[in-house]
Amino acid sequence: MRQRLPDYLVPNGIQPLERLPLTPNGKVDQAALPIPDTVISTHTYVEPTTDVQQRLAAIWEKLLGVQPISIDDNFWDLGGHSLLAVSLFARIADEFGLHLPLATLFNAPTIDALSSFLAAQHSDSPTAPVSFGKSLIPIQPHGSKRPFFCVHGAGGNPLVFRELAQQLDSEQPFYALQLPGLDGRSTPYSSLAEMAAAYLEEVQQLQPEGPYLLGGFSFGGWLPLKWRSS
Repeated sequence: MRQRLPDYLVPNGIQPLERLPLTPNGKVDQAALPIPDTVISTHTYVEPTTDVQQRLAAIWEKLLGVQPISIDDNFWDLGGHSLLAVSLFARIADEFGLHLPLATLFNAPTIDALSSFLAAQHSDSPTAPVSFGKSLIPIQPHGSKRPFFCVHGAGGNPLVFRELAQQLDSEQPFYALQLPGLDGRSTPYSSLAEMAAAYLEEVQQLQPEGPYLLGGFSFGGWLPLKWRSS
């Protein structure tokens, strides 16, 4: 099912039935369908063991309304989306005192991976970068085709492009641009012109020569037009 369906259509469990209950006119009687008494898990539950994992699990369970959550459960598979990701990172900032870029969820979508990332922030060990510049986020950096660059909407959130990137060819590199300042540390741009110029510079650092594949969500569709006119 995971190979053929989007995440939100994959069931959390399966209830075997000998036959479907039907109404007198032959349709499925949804009211007569039994409540599943057995949930068939797709993997083994792995309990949080470290303090960071346990604190993250408590945040995830409250935010996602799922309990218990294994440390190898994927945020997106549990029903997470871009708006919930904003709430998740706000709670992480309150709990751990760290303002992480939203794009961290591309690299660390599980409690296990995210706890390792948080632990690295409190140590002197280097961590893998989540972007190539101030704003450029590699959602799908691999592939032989010409890169596709997409600009965020008014909220600045690059996670809205996750499902789009998944629907593209595996050979299609895909990059999103994130608004600086969402991590609570970097300085946002003072004008749209400054933003457009800075984004263009980052795109050209990765791909020095055109033609370019450009896109944008809502407000983000204006910046590629600005690049063309300049």
